[in-house]
Amino acid sequence: MKGPNNQSFQVEGEVGRSTPLLGSTGSEYVIEWSGFRPFNVENTSAANGQDVRAVNQSKGFSEKFTTSLDEQLGSAAKNKKTKDLKNVGPSVQYKLRDKTGQAREFNNYMLPVMIDGSEIFLAGLRDSPAESFRYLRIPADEKSSMTEWMRIRAALSDTNLREKASSRYAEKVPLDAKANSSLRDQLKASSARSINVFIGDREASGYVAIARFIGKLPEDQQEKAADIFMKILNGSLWELWQLAREKDGLSPMAADEKNSRFLQLATNAMADSFFYEAPILLQLQGFEQVKASVFQVTRSPGKNVVYLGCLFLVLGVFAMLYVRERRLWVWIRSGADGSSHALMAMSSQRRSLDFDKEFEQMKIGLVRP
Repeated sequence: MKGPNNQSFQVEGEVGRSTPLLGSTGSEYVIEWSGFRPFNVENTSAANGQDVRAVNQSKGFSEKFTTSLDEQLGSAAKNKKTKDLKNVGPSVQYKLRDKTGQAREFNNYMLPVMIDGSEIFLAGLRDSPAESFRYLRIPADEKSSMTEWMRIRAALSDTNLREKASSRYAEKVPLDAKANSSLRDQLKASSARSINVFIGDREASGYVAIARFIGKLPEDQQEKAADIFMKILNGSLWELWQLAREKDGLSPMAADEKNSRFLQLATNAMADSFFYEAPILLQLQGFEQVKASVFQVTRSPGKNVVYLGCLFLVLGVFAMLYVRERRLWVWIRSGADGSSHALMAMSSQRRSLDFDKEFEQMKIGLVRP
């Protein structure tokens, strides 16, 4: 996910274990496989948010960008109006921990999900288990893979390809026959500036950087400037895409509505990818789910003692129910004339009709000579 490298590599792991990973810069990472779900029932109905590039005339350009961006970066399944629940396939959950011990949690779906008529790969990210996942939406190409989007991402990090794309864009724009070469140079500079603004810096990138750039203009000029800026950016990214395919020995894409739609979704995902703070993106290619029935056989040498104790416990319970517990106190003291005086008391937890009668019989038996 960093730099012009577009190479992929295989990683194998087992849920509950870790896989060491060495980055291209020598930084060490550990992939901690935390979960796998073969079925995911999600709400895949149309999202409520608008396009992040839309301009709301009742709000400022920067405010609109911020609101729309929050809607685009929300949950992959949230929808307040309608529900369209379906199984979207397997997903894998893992943590990527660097050598300092810092970790972020990811949740990636194996298969693309149909959202607004387009197949989208969902790659979730959250900084702590207390948060909900924020999903990066990557459009699927004709082969239902991320290959084309990753190719554009790598090309966007290649300085030479960006310069060639700006030159080709300036050459293909139709101009009046009287236009001089300086106008072509201005178009080239505008194309390069639009891409550089889109890439941004540490403070802002993507549509947020564009919003800040347009926000510096007078308010009455922002809408027109945004429209021109996005046209130049889309045209430049189209040429950048074609140059990346030529570099890989592939034929250019046809300039039709389908590919234009893909480039629009790819640009949106590219803008969101600047917030995807991870050096790699893992995509589940295959899995082996182990299912088993467990039979446990144990040997208990003290089972006879346990059974005997259980028998006594049952007998004790029935004894408490049917055997009456009675207590009798007798206090005998000598009198002054040599006689004896007896004081008797009796108690029981359950007073019955025979309790008083039985006490009288004991009292008579005690005083009888």
